[in-house]
Amino acid sequence: MPFAGHPFDFDPTHGHTLDDLLNIGAPDAPPDFDAFWRGCREAADGIPPRPRLGRLVEERDGCRVREISYDTLGGRCAALLVLPVDGRARHGFVIGHGYGGRADAGSDLPLPLPGSAVLLPLAPGLSEPGPRPDLPSVPRGHVLHGIGSRDTYVLGDCVAGLWGAATALLELVPSLDGRLGGGIGALALPWDDGGWGDPRPEAGASGPPCTRPTWR
Repeated sequence: MPFAGHPFDFDPTHGHTLDDLLNIGAPDAPPDFDAFWRGCREAADGIPPRPRLGRLVEERDGCRVREISYDTLGGRCAALLVLPVDGRARHGFVIGHGYGGRADAGSDLPLPLPGSAVLLPLAPGLSEPGPRPDLPSVPRGHVLHGIGSRDTYVLGDCVAGLWGAATALLELVPSLDGRLGGGIGALALPWDDGGWGDPRPEAGASGPPCTRPTWR
């Protein structure tokens, strides 16, 4: 039977059972899929992040949270920078967010790993304090923006935002052991040569889409 436990006013399964959905295979990747994303990564590498610290937002759970902005392929991005109040940061994380947006550090604090520096990028167009007036702020419009071409689709800007966030974090807090997570992280990681210039496979980790990443 179709899954009924959902909050929508329509059937999101379109009449399919769970077994039906699990048996749907993935389409073949475009022949130049890898080359396209590697080209995007190389283009992103050519843009200095020029991170700029903003105001102190709050101090809690042993952390200071500041506004920050940095440059990336899609333009200037906004984020929140989380640093420990006491002691040196040893671990680095970039944590994206889903279509619920991100107005503050929210449930990402307290951090599960002490001594961490975290950059919380705000997806282009969705979040304060960094809205993009050229992008829809409503999720159902945002997810379709530019979808007619891979060169204009908004998720490319979101992926570039994670690459830029990782580079900005390393510039602000050198010698970190880094992680990326989430659904956009799954797009960003394969083209990152093992994660932030680190050849070790464990330098990158990705969790389920729109959730916190897998911490390890």
